[in-house]
Amino acid sequence: MNNTTELIQKANACTQRKDFQEAINIYKQVLQDEPNHIDASYLLGSVYGQLGELDSARELLLKAHQLRPGSPYICTNLGNLFKMSGKLAEAARFYRKAISLKWDIPQAHCGLGEILSQHGMSDEAIRCFENANKIQPGVVNMNMALAYELEKHGDYQRARTILKPLIEAGQADHRTLVTYVVTLLHEQADQEDLLAAGKRLHSFLDNCSDRISAADTGHCWLVLGQCYDAAGDFAAAFSCFTKGNRLLATPFDEQGYFSRLASLRSAYAPENLKDLTIAAGDGADLIFIVGMPRSGTTLIEQILNTHPEVGSLGETGYFSKARTAVCSSGDRELSREELSRVSASYRGYLPETSQGIRLLTDKTLNNFIELGHIAQVFPKARVVNCSRNVLDTCISCYSHRFNGYMPYTYDLHALGRYCRGYLDIMNFWANTLELRILDLNYEALIADPEKGVRGLLDFCDLPWDDACLSFHENSRFAKTASYHQVRKPIYSSSVGRYKNYEIYLEPFKQALEGR
Repeated sequence: MNNTTELIQKANACTQRKDFQEAINIYKQVLQDEPNHIDASYLLGSVYGQLGELDSARELLLKAHQLRPGSPYICTNLGNLFKMSGKLAEAARFYRKAISLKWDIPQAHCGLGEILSQHGMSDEAIRCFENANKIQPGVVNMNMALAYELEKHGDYQRARTILKPLIEAGQADHRTLVTYVVTLLHEQADQEDLLAAGKRLHSFLDNCSDRISAADTGHCWLVLGQCYDAAGDFAAAFSCFTKGNRLLATPFDEQGYFSRLASLRSAYAPENLKDLTIAAGDGADLIFIVGMPRSGTTLIEQILNTHPEVGSLGETGYFSKARTAVCSSGDRELSREELSRVSASYRGYLPETSQGIRLLTDKTLNNFIELGHIAQVFPKARVVNCSRNVLDTCISCYSHRFNGYMPYTYDLHALGRYCRGYLDIMNFWANTLELRILDLNYEALIADPEKGVRGLLDFCDLPWDDACLSFHENSRFAKTASYHQVRKPIYSSSVGRYKNYEIYLEPFKQALEGR
């Protein structure tokens, strides 16, 4: 055994006992003597990856890949690294290469499955997780990944079959317990089973919540509240919602929010519109869906996306990113030169569309703030503004954890102030801009779906298609808090839900009224 081999083994032993600094020193010693040593480059890069030093890790792993391009393990680690960095396309490329080189690496299948899941490609993600479990059965995290994806896909029975044994064997962490409760909720399972699952989650929170982050604990409380809500114990449910939101709370900059809205009203005041620069005829292919969270926007997106001539971007934030890249100030009108740059930047984000797709929906909810800019950049665009009883919207927001940054949803007063700003600025846009805006009321759509859908398609200049009334059969996966609801036909049980909680909603009402 030569000296280099002994050093590598010594460094590996340091890594196993988590003495990372000593491992780094030894790997560096090897590379100082042999700069192109593949294993030292690969292993040092892997240690840097574990420590979160992603730039150093990427440099070393790419070097190792260049020296040994046929290594499936280096490709898998590069997939992990790019996934951690948020570069999902590159990560997927390396995972696929790893699988093509050596099929039986479960980590490569799991990593690729996670990326496909984030992109809404649920069928392919499930196959990846199934492959990982086939290669290495009985690994709790891989079982959980498959169960979680099955639940999102609506295959509740299979998800339960995986989750229940884990719970009964005492292998359940908080994610397992939460996913099981959510599965039962979405499946509308027997109340006895639901309450038993809720009891297990409550016991975990009482005894083990100090083992997980405040954010994860907050999410557990919200899910437990949804469990009590389904069981009709609304006092217990609201108590859980409040506990969860207190743990999830982040400051809402109310002053900054209203200051920006005031600046926009000034910039786009009627007396200034005669001098407003407008792009020439752009945006006829775009439908911007805006509204408060939980106001029916996902339902509208799913209905439109079911039409064969419509594609969906989801909630991307593309317009705000494009405008910010050109004009960091979001509270003034855009110049002529800025219009073309924002348009080019926005369209640079858009994917290639399938044949026959002539309209794209962008369901970034807070684009309601950007409508003045959108009217300048894309004057031919359409806007669908989703409205719902504000009290139903309030309790629905307060009982869910959202992806992304929505600090106003964790506090009833902040939620009321945010809603007040949204209502006021939408009223201002409707009375000043020449942008085509359809106000689509959730309750009216629920009461007469065909009438509502026909009005929506007419507004978008789309021919009638019966499939739009069967939107729940659309296999596209919605990546929002409403993902399970758009798999069901239109239902009315959520209309008037606020009545179960009205005694608790006074802070929201006062904030909405400006008190």
